[in-house]
Amino acid sequence: MAHELANEKDMVYTGSRPWHGLGEHMPEGFTTEDLKANPRLNYKVELRASAMQVDGNWEKVPNANFVVRADDNTIYGKGLSDSYVPVQNEVAFDFFDKFVEEGIATYETAGVLFGGSRVWVLCKMNLDPIEPIQNDIVEPYFLFSSGHDGEHAVKIMPTAIRVVCNNTLGWAEETGQNYHVKIIHKAGVHEAIADVREITAQAAKGLKITEEMLKVMADKPFDYKSLENYFRHSLRKPYRDPNEIKADDEAMEEALKSGSRAIEQMFEAYEWEAFNLPADKRGTVFHAYQAATHYTAHLRGGEKKDPTTRASVNWYGEGANIRNRALKKARKLITA
Repeated sequence: MAHELANEKDMVYTGSRPWHGLGEHMPEGFTTEDLKANPRLNYKVELRASAMQVDGNWEKVPNANFVVRADDNTIYGKGLSDSYVPVQNEVAFDFFDKFVEEGIATYETAGVLFGGSRVWVLCKMNLDPIEPIQNDIVEPYFLFSSGHDGEHAVKIMPTAIRVVCNNTLGWAEETGQNYHVKIIHKAGVHEAIADVREITAQAAKGLKITEEMLKVMADKPFDYKSLENYFRHSLRKPYRDPNEIKADDEAMEEALKSGSRAIEQMFEAYEWEAFNLPADKRGTVFHAYQAATHYTAHLRGGEKKDPTTRASVNWYGEGANIRNRALKKARKLITA
């Protein structure tokens, strides 16, 4: 697969070099204005109409618009409806500006992917990290991403990164509050983004809940024999139902071949994660969940897969879906 970063400088970061080894280093405490001043990150996009010639005159074609990068005419999206509203990259930078100014958050990374058709900003929340296991630190972050291709909505969500292995974790919701927001590119998109700022500020309340949830996972033993079903559930692959009488018939054995390589990698991740855990935390629900997060962050797609590809799908692609299913299943296991 081609590089999602068209150029290494399509991403900036501060602090330690990211695990995937790409990006341009920025001084600590870089600002929104620094991001806006970077032409590789801050460029305009335009919605341009398609036209056709009718009786010698050019007429607009309804619902067949293009999203075009203004400075070089690169086409990012086509066949878009007349109601589509572009969201400029600077909106992503402005979203966190107040938080950064007030010391609530600091910019960590920002960049564009696929030649500029997608943009993201990752901010570290200036909150005390959580520690579900002694000396195993989890740092809180917020991610803003948007696309210009007509396929990717604005997404704003809390996330957490386990420092010891750079695994991306889920974030618990507080009393049903969904802090993962998706906004489509329609009329009112900018007003909706502004409204989400308050939700983002409140989402920190879920951090303590996340810590307590992970602590319970770390104390809950998990039968090794049940691991394959857990991994298959996370991958949305067929699995043996222990209540199914004909679970071992020929059809089931054939179905279980689906995703066999991914399952092997999940088990590889499980063994690797054992080295990061104290002896009394191995073989727990936490251990199984970390195997799933390790797989999505570091193994999914194979060693030859471009690291930025793996990073982006881990955040908001199928990797994120796998991680979310793994988290939901883990939460059920600790409440059963």
